[in-house]
Amino acid sequence: LIEDIARYQTRDFKAAHDRQFWKLRVHSDRSAALTCDDGNENIRLTQEIELTDFPMSKLDIYVEIKESVFLCLMSEY
Repeated sequence: LIEDIARYQTRDFKAAHDRQFWKLRVHSDRSAALTCDDGNENIRLTQEIELTDFPMSKLDIYVEIKESVFLCLMSEY
């Protein structure tokens, strides 16, 4: 999951989106969707995942890009 989020951290993406709210949703058929929004439900990107063994049905992560990168679970934000 962290690798997927890191893959999108290009210079242009980080410059345009310094606050990122990532959501992973695992469906009953073990497919999943990873989305990034701006915190106001404006979707910046969606990645469909055909098959996952991720053990939880959902996970929310907050990423903030400043001089360094800050990443935390939304429950800790």
